[in-house]
Amino acid sequence: MQQPGWRNNLIGYDTIARPVSAEVARLFLVNALAFLREPGQWYVDPKAGLLYYKPLPGEDMRRAKVVMPILERLVSIGGSYDRPVRDLQFRHLAFRHTSWLQPSGPQGYASQQSGAYLAGELTGYPADPIRDCSWGCPAFEAMRNRWNQQPAAVQVAAATRIVFDDDQFSQLGQVALGIGNNADANDGGVGLGAAAIEVTRNSFSDLAGGAIMVGGIRPDAHHPSRPEMGLRDILIRDNRIAGVSRDYKEQSAILVTYASGTVIANNDVSDAPYDGIDIGWGWGTNDPGGSAEYWRQQRGYYDQPGNLVYDTPTTLRDTVVVGNRVTKVKQWFPDGGAIYHLSADPGALIADNYIADVAGAGGIAVYLDEGSRYVTVRNNVIDRVGGVWLNLNSQDFIAPKRTALDNLAIGNWYNSGRLQGSWTDYLNNRSVDNIKVEGDAWPAAARSVIDHSGVRPQDKQP
Repeated sequence: MQQPGWRNNLIGYDTIARPVSAEVARLFLVNALAFLREPGQWYVDPKAGLLYYKPLPGEDMRRAKVVMPILERLVSIGGSYDRPVRDLQFRHLAFRHTSWLQPSGPQGYASQQSGAYLAGELTGYPADPIRDCSWGCPAFEAMRNRWNQQPAAVQVAAATRIVFDDDQFSQLGQVALGIGNNADANDGGVGLGAAAIEVTRNSFSDLAGGAIMVGGIRPDAHHPSRPEMGLRDILIRDNRIAGVSRDYKEQSAILVTYASGTVIANNDVSDAPYDGIDIGWGWGTNDPGGSAEYWRQQRGYYDQPGNLVYDTPTTLRDTVVVGNRVTKVKQWFPDGGAIYHLSADPGALIADNYIADVAGAGGIAVYLDEGSRYVTVRNNVIDRVGGVWLNLNSQDFIAPKRTALDNLAIGNWYNSGRLQGSWTDYLNNRSVDNIKVEGDAWPAAARSVIDHSGVRPQDKQP
């Protein structure tokens, strides 16, 4: 409860006082000696310099290997926008053992979404945050374009033609791999500016945070002040991701905020508390004309200094999410989706993915959230989803104004869940030729999608 971390955790959206899903909201208390009861649990006493551990059955502590991580990063790649780092390859390496220490200090970790957090003293902080800012307020909206990002264990910025192939990322105390994130998330103080980055055939497991975080969240990320800052041609393919976001449970396994021409293909994503694959940022506020939801009568975002209404598109375009196998995600949070999308993304395609075992009454397989535009959802197979197979946040309460529009859902198969949102001519959102299947009676085309989803056999890879 140190400050300003505790104050910053009280305001915004999905707060302690007003959680999004109150029926499943919970508060965790950790690292007290009294909680040390089950084998495999541990407790650290920093002041005394002691680590307590309760051994597993049969574990001999005289022979045990114990690692106490103190590094906050393993690799930080960063050139300049005029002279980016070029042509590095990291193959057959193991990246392990980091610990991000900031949450233990006064700033804490005032998480907003998927590795973004609020830090520092806020101007105009409300006298009664529980009463006046449990569901947004001017002081919070003024900070949206100044959020920080969690620094990854392996960081890449101001770089081109960088390859991570057949590596192992595990036992890391934060996001594993950060590509073109905020400058505050890169050790060299330079962010963004990543192009032609390949992340292929790697494994990500046993992580405190998400596996891969691509892009920044400040104005230079969505409307770069110079062209070299943009992110382009990021390839994420044939990776195995399981057991991530164990401590920072709000982090998606794969996140892409603002980038052009990203391809996320043939990955196997499972065992995650939050989303599997997240695309986009900004909730539509930075798209041409802005979002009607964020004017004064709703959230008041545009009334705050520096929060602009743009007439030009963001750098998010032509994202492809294809051939992935996403299973057993959304294990803690009903909001969000196994595959989740935010804001306008001209040319976006979500196709030929297999999504399964998204449990719970509120579980969502594919979610087109605020401001999603120009997204095609095609030929995906949705298997055993507890709530919604396809959700569109069309924000009907601000009608006749429009936000999420020009989307197409066609030729998908599902055996559970419902279609949600306004798929209407007025919004130019079309849902056509989607097929409800009973049980496992998948037609041949759907079975082919299932069989070819996820990591490809080695003999089919270049």
